[in-house]
Amino acid sequence: MKIALTQFFLLLFFVYSAFSQTESVRVAVEDVHDGDTITVSDASDNIFKIRLIGIDAPELAQDFGNKAQTELKKLLKRDKKNIIVKPFGLDRNNRILAQVFVGDLDVNLELLKMGFAWFYDSHPLGKERLKIYLEAMNEAKENKLGLWKNEDATDPKDWRKKND
Repeated sequence: MKIALTQFFLLLFFVYSAFSQTESVRVAVEDVHDGDTITVSDASDNIFKIRLIGIDAPELAQDFGNKAQTELKKLLKRDKKNIIVKPFGLDRNNRILAQVFVGDLDVNLELLKMGFAWFYDSHPLGKERLKIYLEAMNEAKENKLGLWKNEDATDPKDWRKKND
């Protein structure tokens, strides 16, 4: 227990030392794990796992899971030299919760607009941003975009409960 707690505080130190200097950090994408998780490196070659805040994309084994991952990759390739991460803290898996931008494009929001993620209520984003995210998902759902083409689309949270 003491070792795990020490590791946790070391992780917090490294995360916040890299990201605390500024509100946002320019990064390079190292890997796209799925539709809402990426690995990035900063200017000092520190590696961080990022969980896109405010969304929950289908798991890779779910319908549209691979498509969500592919669309995230496409969005991140639009301008590889201009990827910005705005951190909000850590999730329960010690990933940095963040908004990811390619230039001025909010990647998290774009995935919702395209219909490749569910809205996930995450209070650090603030009420105004959460409202925008929820509206984007509802509009994609109404227009049957992306995963919303499937009337039986299963929320990743529910899918994980059944399959973990």
